[in-house]
Amino acid sequence: MSSINPPKNMGNANKIFENIAVPSKLAMIKYEHIFDYYAEEPEAFIIRIDEYSESIVLSRICRIRYWGKLGKCCSWSIYSDSRQELNNVLVRKVIWNMDQDKTVLKKLVRDDREKALSTGPSLDIYNMYIPELLTLRFIKLIKDFDTKIENGIILKENPHPIWPWRDLEVLRLFDWGQIHLTWAPNKSNEIIEDCLLDFTLAIDNLLKDVHDNIYSMELLMEKR
Repeated sequence: MSSINPPKNMGNANKIFENIAVPSKLAMIKYEHIFDYYAEEPEAFIIRIDEYSESIVLSRICRIRYWGKLGKCCSWSIYSDSRQELNNVLVRKVIWNMDQDKTVLKKLVRDDREKALSTGPSLDIYNMYIPELLTLRFIKLIKDFDTKIENGIILKENPHPIWPWRDLEVLRLFDWGQIHLTWAPNKSNEIIEDCLLDFTLAIDNLLKDVHDNIYSMELLMEKR
C-alpha cells in the first residue's frame, strides 16, 4: 500500500489534515452500524405455525429504537400480515450492550489493535411469535399506542435535557402511510416519550408470557 500514491484531499480550507482515529472509537462506530443493520432487518419473516400449516409472510409495521439508553442500544420491531388488523404478530428485539463493549475495546486496543478492529458487538436478538392466546392483549397495546401517535408527533424545545438516551426513533406504518421520526433529548414530547416507555415495557412483560414454539421462522434479510 505504501507504493500507491494516496488520494489528495481538496476543499476550501487553507490546511486539510488526515489523522488516524483512535481504534476503539473506530470499532464503536462499526459496532453501531452493525446494531443498526440488525435493528432494521429483516424486512419480513416467513413463518409456519406447525409442520402442516401454510406459510405466512409477516412484514414490519412498527419499530421503536433507543440509542444510548442506560448504556445500551435497543430496538423493538413488530411484524404482522396486516398493518392494522394484526391477525398474526411477531416481535423482534435487538439489544446492544454499548457500555460493556466500550470498556472491553479500550483494554483490547492496548493489547491487540487488529483484533479490536475485527471484532463485533455483543448483540442479543430475540424473535418471538405472539401466540393466539396473547394476540388480543398485544393488539390492545398497539391500538392504544396508535391513538397517541396517529395524528403526528409534535416536538418542542427542551432547554434543559438530562439525556436519558442519545436518540429515539419511532416508525409506524399504516394503510394510509407512515409516521417516522427520530429526535434527541434537546427536543421533547413528554406524552409520547412516556407512552413509548410504557409501550416497550408492556411488550417486554408480554414476551415473558410466550412459552410455546412455532414450527419455523425464515428471516428475509438484505445483504450486508
